[in-house]
Amino acid sequence: VISFTISEISNMLCNSCNDDIFDDDLLTCSICNEYFHFMCAALREATFRKMSKITKSKWACNKCKFNENAQPVNETQNKKTVHNITNENFNNLTDSVKFMSDKFDGFGTQLQELLSSVKEMREENRVLKEQNIKFNNEIILLVNRVNTLEQKAFDNFIEIVGVPETKDENIVETVKTIITKLGVETTVNRAFRVPSKIMNKPRKLVAELSTRLCSSNTITNSRKTKPKGNMFHEKWGM
Repeated sequence: VISFTISEISNMLCNSCNDDIFDDDLLTCSICNEYFHFMCAALREATFRKMSKITKSKWACNKCKFNENAQPVNETQNKKTVHNITNENFNNLTDSVKFMSDKFDGFGTQLQELLSSVKEMREENRVLKEQNIKFNNEIILLVNRVNTLEQKAFDNFIEIVGVPETKDENIVETVKTIITKLGVETTVNRAFRVPSKIMNKPRKLVAELSTRLCSSNTITNSRKTKPKGNMFHEKWGM
């Protein structure tokens, strides 16, 4: 009859043959804590099977038995020795994960800074648009004011056509004479002739009166009386 035993997969290696050891065949050195097959430790199977737990716990391998300087190794040190490679690999993996994590953290920071910059640019653009609209409205208001002021400035002006030109004429006095004849009392601030494209005809007179009312009354009276040249000066003809 063939008998066999089913056991868990061993994670212990014999210090002598470097092969797997199952619990049923295991001897552990009480000094160096290394694992051995009982056969690799030069024990017969019958002898090994008769060993009590206390005897096994005090057993020492030949190397430690004949080494006067050998000292027992504590359990923690033994575990570190057994799992040294595993721990090293784990540490390497941890370092790699940390490295990648730092990289992602750096990328996240850069992305956040970029998003913040975009947000600031959008806000600046919005402010600039609002300012542009405000400036455009102010420009429109200024243009309207200028037009109004120009219109008001010209409200005091009158234009006189057909007055003969004379050498060394006093245009201000000429305009004042005409306005007085039309029954309006005012001050003529300034007067001048405007160039004309029509040849052989006197240039127009433009005069600035003291008030808009005087200008309006002068124009109204002129339309009513329809004055002739000799009404203002005998040499101006009929």
